[in-house]
Amino acid sequence: YNSGDKYVEAAANDGSIDGTKFITVTVQGFTFKGNVGDTLTAGTDFVTYLNEAPVRFDQIVPTQRRYIYSDGSTIMRFNHGDGYNPPNKNISYLPDGLTMEVTKLSSTTAKITFTGNATAHQKVTGGDDSVNNVAITFKDTAFMGVNISALATKTKKDIKIEYLYTSPVFTYESIGFTFAEGASDGELLLDDNNYIKVTVTDASFIGANNFAFVKDTHYTVANVPNGLTPEVTKVVEDGISYVKFCFDGSATSHAASDDVNNITITFESAALTGTYDLSSVATKTKSDISIKFDNPVIYITSGGTMQEQKFAGTMTSESDPKWWNYQMLQISFSKNIVAVENIGSGFTTDGIPDGMTLAYHRIADKSIIFYLTGTATSHADSDDTSFTITFNRGIFEDTNIQENDIIGKVQTVNVDFKD
Repeated sequence: YNSGDKYVEAAANDGSIDGTKFITVTVQGFTFKGNVGDTLTAGTDFVTYLNEAPVRFDQIVPTQRRYIYSDGSTIMRFNHGDGYNPPNKNISYLPDGLTMEVTKLSSTTAKITFTGNATAHQKVTGGDDSVNNVAITFKDTAFMGVNISALATKTKKDIKIEYLYTSPVFTYESIGFTFAEGASDGELLLDDNNYIKVTVTDASFIGANNFAFVKDTHYTVANVPNGLTPEVTKVVEDGISYVKFCFDGSATSHAASDDVNNITITFESAALTGTYDLSSVATKTKSDISIKFDNPVIYITSGGTMQEQKFAGTMTSESDPKWWNYQMLQISFSKNIVAVENIGSGFTTDGIPDGMTLAYHRIADKSIIFYLTGTATSHADSDDTSFTITFNRGIFEDTNIQENDIIGKVQTVNVDFKD
């Protein structure tokens, strides 16, 4: 083996290994099989594992031990008077995603390279995936008519693979109306449907589900209106984690002229597991977050999905239903709406299932219940669909409201058939 024993991740920073620098294997007194350029067969001509004994054991009971190996795997053994006799195990330290290749260069030389992409290839303080114990053991079949079983040098077990630093990347997604004033003066729509979703790749946020990040420790903010307090919380759903950014409180000044569009959040290294250098990571900062005050806002309060009920193709379980017996969609408004006799001219619909009609009931100055009457012509499970309700300025009592100022004009409702 030549003096080099370290491989380095390629500049693409994708877990692949730079193939321009490699270890050369040189033999004396015998030759590699095959032609120049041929690759040896992994598992037959060479292996990448070591046959290792356990590194320690736990005595479970007087006649039972748990043997632990260097890769963390375990084997239970019982002593029935003939000793425990723990077996050796074949253990490979080759990183997942990489494949070792051995290519003949000449009759007495070959090179070791790696193909594929390492699954884990990060290098930061407290999280370095680099390795220094990749092994190769040559077999007799790699050579022309020779037995090498007695050669200690047939094995090399200190091959190093060093990964490059991968900068984290933050992404931001607006969920719902982020951010707009709701029906209460100065308060934003801050339920589970209105926030900024922050994800990070090539890193992970600290904390468990509902962990509250601390301002000026895990993140900083700027240009937040007086009266509002930023909230940054970790969410874990189905094994996927992200951070939810929103505000609590009531803005002291909340006229239309108090709108802002330059709220800035910057994540600090302390927000991530491990020690990352974020000095050159542009995405750690988002500086164009806006808040709209005093705009007319329309939003779903409950019932974003209407589900088929007892009677096939219908949204009710009653044979002679009243409006409150239907699957209901409640839509709220930040400003007063018109009287019930004028509501019909304040919206249009598209995609209502054939056989059904969208009805409504005004339940408050700022709230309408919508529901589907009739029986859907097609209502198999495969007929699941959605429809839209598009509102116009005519839905509001204030005739000075401008069409372009309305937030949430189009609302989408899902329809779930069970047949």
